[in-house]
Amino acid sequence: MAGFCLATREGNKMEPHEAHLAGCPPCIEFAESLRKTVELCRHYQPRELPEPLEKNARQQLLDAYQSMLDGQKSTS
Repeated sequence: MAGFCLATREGNKMEPHEAHLAGCPPCIEFAESLRKTVELCRHYQPRELPEPLEKNARQQLLDAYQSMLDGQKSTS
């Protein structure tokens, strides 16, 4: 499916996929969604990168993550 959506078709390998897509509305919708996503990603240009997290903020995130992990261990 990725090759189909990225338009990297080789020879007749895509014919079975194209035949299926022609008669499968959910697959058509998925393929179109994936094509749009790929196209958006090709044209994406990130803006300025955010400043690095301050040491205190980074530590708070790490503490919260560790607390979440500890909570998962106690419920398993």
